[in-house]
Amino acid sequence: MSIYQKKSSNQCGATLKEAVLLVICIAILSVSAAVAYVKLMNRAKNINTLNQIASIISNVYAFYNGAMYKDLDNRTAVGRQLVPPEMIRSRDEIVHPFKGKVKIASVSENTGFAIMLNNLSKETCTKIASADWGSDSSGLKFFMISDIGYEMPQYFPEKLNAGEYKSEDLPLSPQRAALDCSCEKDTCGVILMFQ
Repeated sequence: MSIYQKKSSNQCGATLKEAVLLVICIAILSVSAAVAYVKLMNRAKNINTLNQIASIISNVYAFYNGAMYKDLDNRTAVGRQLVPPEMIRSRDEIVHPFKGKVKIASVSENTGFAIMLNNLSKETCTKIASADWGSDSSGLKFFMISDIGYEMPQYFPEKLNAGEYKSEDLPLSPQRAALDCSCEKDTCGVILMFQ
């Protein structure tokens, strides 16, 4: 066996090792990119959710212009184009970017309205709870965090349970919001009530 042949077989072995190492590096980079992509998409969905809530609030106020919120529900909100089009699944069904249900309803004998969101992640719930949705003078009266979602507060405003806040207690700090948004995976719900 000549020196050249031995060198050639060693080169081939080194090339195979390098190829395996290259494949491993590509796999690690691919997994890292996939994780970063999911985080980026969730961040974009969080921003969209906040923007969509703000849009609904603004549209409802503009449409009703201080009048009673008579018959305000999902069907009315969709029919009067008070909901961003990307949230509309049907005439009665509204969904947020994470595909959870949204319910819009008149409350307090049609003197106010509520926006209720279900199936939120802990992160999204925390973002919503720590956002500034206004004050008592701008119409926000109540905010509730729950893993139940659509259930209106039982004793508001006389007595508040855990996760229920009057407007003067809002916005919550991110730490407080994270504590209250302690739901299981994608089961958080929030209610914003305006009057």
